[in-house]
Amino acid sequence: TQQSCIHLRPSAVKIGASVVCGHTHRQIVEPVSKWSRTGRQQLLAMECGTMREIDKSAGFAKRPDWHPGFGVAALYKDGTHDLEAVRWDGQQLTWRGQRFA
Repeated sequence: TQQSCIHLRPSAVKIGASVVCGHTHRQIVEPVSKWSRTGRQQLLAMECGTMREIDKSAGFAKRPDWHPGFGVAALYKDGTHDLEAVRWDGQQLTWRGQRFA
């Protein structure tokens, strides 16, 4: 089985920053804590998903564990950020509790 963000979590901790990956075709946003002598730093690891038609995967992946959608980065004036997943069901987007057709 595939494990989402398994390679992103150690990368986020190592570089001390949130990380985003788009090649896996999976979609997840996962919080990551980096601890140091001065305390905890809250980071995020995100796999963005895919906008490819999953049922028509060109024959190279049978029954892929892919997730349709994409990622959004929100940057705030105070220097913080958030990473968010936008889901796609083939007909509409779902983001922040709203649906867009």
